[in-house]
Amino acid sequence: MYVPQNIDGEIRSRKIIIHANENPNPDFLYPIVFFFHGNGGRGEDWINNSEINGLIGEGKFIGIFPSGHNRSWNLGYERSKANDILFIQSIIDSLKLQIFIDRQRIFAVGVSNGAALVNKLGKETDFFASIKSSLDPLK
Repeated sequence: MYVPQNIDGEIRSRKIIIHANENPNPDFLYPIVFFFHGNGGRGEDWINNSEINGLIGEGKFIGIFPSGHNRSWNLGYERSKANDILFIQSIIDSLKLQIFIDRQRIFAVGVSNGAALVNKLGKETDFFASIKSSLDPLK
């Protein structure tokens, strides 16, 4: 999935990977977990994590893996000058249109530059029920 965003006066397509169980239960509302990469990374860097894939495969949650503009999240001093709060808001708005999403259980995990973004989002928005920032996001 791509989300268009105006960055420095130019419309850019920003990539988001959505990873869910192959056979979703239509009677279940799935929590959403956003995974934010570190500086120089990409959303797809998380895809090879066997623990995350296992939990998604078991239907525990749907994983959202956005990529920062210029492989970075904008914290004011990074390569990216994109408005990441608006970017994440647009992703959440589109997800909330899905009937299988538990709108009350949206979470965020981040490492390094992504951890800083998670903390910024936690401080400046009410997007997430809970956040986790760590060098090891699953502990």
